[in-house]
Amino acid sequence: MKYFNNVRTLDELRKIFKGLLILNHPDNGGNEDIMKAINAEYDEVFKALKAGVVFTDDMTKAAKMAWDETQDELIRQALSKIVFFPDINIEIVGSWVWVDGLTMPIKEQLKEYGFTWSKARKKWHYCPYETNSFYKGKRKSFDSIRAMYGSTVIDNERKAAITA
Repeated sequence: MKYFNNVRTLDELRKIFKGLLILNHPDNGGNEDIMKAINAEYDEVFKALKAGVVFTDDMTKAAKMAWDETQDELIRQALSKIVFFPDINIEIVGSWVWVDGLTMPIKEQLKEYGFTWSKARKKWHYCPYETNSFYKGKRKSFDSIRAMYGSTVIDNERKAAITA
């Protein structure tokens, strides 16, 4: 990130954007290309923050996890397939769906829906995009991943809302 380093909230993002707008807008003598770059980066960070991505000092990693509409739709489809199963726990961490609880009776269905068993985490997970070597060798605790990318537990009330 070039213009919005260490932004952690939408309010911080908006404040920085307003300052950059005053300094760089072409009507105030600024450069049009710089303003386009600022707007593009603002949109990227805004979408990510709105989706719950928690930016760290490593902005490149957070940018790779940024939300987009296609991923959001794939996550919604995955959730709509599993939300009916009783006795499971569903958690969205960043753009991954994690499932644990009483999953043994439904493991074949989870596989069919694109979920993969994580031996290290003892949970099923679904990721709406292909992972690559970016993550190899970078073992972190599940709690640190939650803190980094944000977490939403899909409780019974949310399950009902998804199925409605």
